[in-house]
Amino acid sequence: MDTIELTKQLIRLPSYVNGQQNEQPVADFIWDYVGKNIPWLKQTRQCVSKGRYNIIAKKSDTPSVVFISHMDTVMPQGKKEERLNPRVVGNKLYGLGACDMKSGLVAALCAVQKAGPRADAALIFDCDEEYYFRGALTLVKELSLRPRLAVFPEPTDLQILSGCRGVVEIEFLVKGKTAHAGVPKNGKNAITLSVELVKILETKLFNAKDPVRTTVNLSSLRGGVMQNDTIGIQANAVPDGAQILLDIRTGKKNVNAKTVFALIEAIAKKLGVAVENEKINLDYPPFNSQKKYVKKLEDVVKKSGNPIIYSPLNSAGFFEASFVANAWGCEAVAFGPGNKQTAHTKEEYTNISDLKTVESIFTELIR
Repeated sequence: MDTIELTKQLIRLPSYVNGQQNEQPVADFIWDYVGKNIPWLKQTRQCVSKGRYNIIAKKSDTPSVVFISHMDTVMPQGKKEERLNPRVVGNKLYGLGACDMKSGLVAALCAVQKAGPRADAALIFDCDEEYYFRGALTLVKELSLRPRLAVFPEPTDLQILSGCRGVVEIEFLVKGKTAHAGVPKNGKNAITLSVELVKILETKLFNAKDPVRTTVNLSSLRGGVMQNDTIGIQANAVPDGAQILLDIRTGKKNVNAKTVFALIEAIAKKLGVAVENEKINLDYPPFNSQKKYVKKLEDVVKKSGNPIIYSPLNSAGFFEASFVANAWGCEAVAFGPGNKQTAHTKEEYTNISDLKTVESIFTELIR
């Protein structure tokens, strides 16, 4: 089965996650495929939760390169039957996961197979990347590898991404003071002061001189008058409660949930409001590889005749390489086929020529 047919086969297998469905069909397929076609790698199942598992296929704990691919996809937009039915239009292969990241997964799988048993490479397939990173968190908690380079075949349009910003997702309640709407100066409007608080926080965290910048996104604000610890809607009163959700992409390791909440509390005190019910949803650091071993990938890409393009870290979303790079102390890079602008959309696709190119580059990198 060639790379195109193998990618089509994986697209047909649903691996989005809801109450009834998860990555298991893809995991079972990969387990059987590696056992039959790459028997020199010893496979182990790493339980993540009931019915969900990572696959680790390796010869040793010190591979020169390990390819780490997530098996899940986002939920299908549009008609599920159409998204799970791969179709080829010219040079484009469409389908759920065609871009993110079943084509990259197949490129790594076939490259290791083609490189043969003498190659010093390992394969890891994990769960839940599109949701809460349960697979990657289980991976680094229970396994300690020492690879020179970890490659994540994410859709990068053949650009090299050698780092990413961290992510801090937090929630909290801003408590102001209610008053009659006719005399708003007698109160502390939790909604307007929350917006002001976030703007001040953004100015304190953002530094134009930082090579990788921290950004603040006010993802959700729900405000009103507090009624028995819940927020109600009342037009004739100054709102004294606002529930805030922030998504912060961090450029420095010392910017984390703890330091952010310390800033928020200091700002709130100056504004005359209180901060309560603090909750941390995500708190993961950034990473930036030193490029000693990433240079080997660069050399192979150059040899293939493709331009060397490093994707700017300021435009990069958080991805699993942060866990691996920080836990295993190795260099990590994302590089793969797929038009990243179409990821998570109904028109998701990968260029067939790019898929073949990446498979060739990975094979050469291993050798």
